Amino acid sequence: MGWRGDRRPGEPSFPGMMGTAQRRSLVVCLGLALAIAVVYSPVRHCGFVSYDDSLYITENPHLPHGLTLRGLGWAFTTPLDQWMPVTWLARIVEYRLFGLNAGADHLVNVAFHLINALLLFNVLSRMTAEPWRSALVAAYKNALRITPDDPYVQHDLGALDLQTGQYGPAAEHLLLAVQLRPDYVEAYNDLGTALWRAGRIQDARKWYERAIRLRPDFALAHYNLGGALEQTGQRTEAMAQYHEALRLKPDLVEAQKRLAELQAAR
Repeated sequence: MGWRGDRRPGEPSFPGMMGTAQRRSLVVCLGLALAIAVVYSPVRHCGFVSYDDSLYITENPHLPHGLTLRGLGWAFTTPLDQWMPVTWLARIVEYRLFGLNAGADHLVNVAFHLINALLLFNVLSRMTAEPWRSALVAAYKNALRITPDDPYVQHDLGALDLQTGQYGPAAEHLLLAVQLRPDYVEAYNDLGTALWRAGRIQDARKWYERAIRLRPDFALAHYNLGGALEQTGQRTEAMAQYHEALRLKPDLVEAQKRLAELQAAR
């Protein structure tokens, strides 16, 4: 089926001939792919990070089981603050293919980002008939021009700033996310982390506590609150939060380590 507006009235159409809109879309897709490849190619030289890679990959004792009954059973029955078997299955496959090769793991994430960007461009281009604006949105940061009131966009932008060390802008995006969606517990938790890294530990504690009030079984928020309490010298309270995090998620390695160190120091 041809594209509207590609031909003048009476102009013949030939099977396989690419119209103007199709050529433009192809050029945009190639441009997006090239830009993403150039920007993110250095990640192949990066290692794992201490934020949560130990939890998901480097100290995850379940990945070596592979796609066995044991591994599949773990993937489908072990939530990490939410049920996510597809994430665990992807991690298992990546581990089997690349082991603990951080560069390869990062490049897989770049591939997912590229695919998502191309899908987003095509969907928005068809919905809005604005291919160039759609291309900007697919480049991600400009998503705010079309969806400024989307809490998920604000959260994703905040998470991106958080990962790149831009803690002030991260906190602004995440604060807007929780204002737009007051029950967005993941954004509360990430906002606490952004404020903590910006040196505002007391403010960070407040947002962790709000996340826990909304979701008492949020193990990661308990762990983060424990870290904030420990940093302010409240070790007994910190240990209580680490205990709670481990009660909710016994294989939370970071909480195990922090609790063991605090107990050894008593």
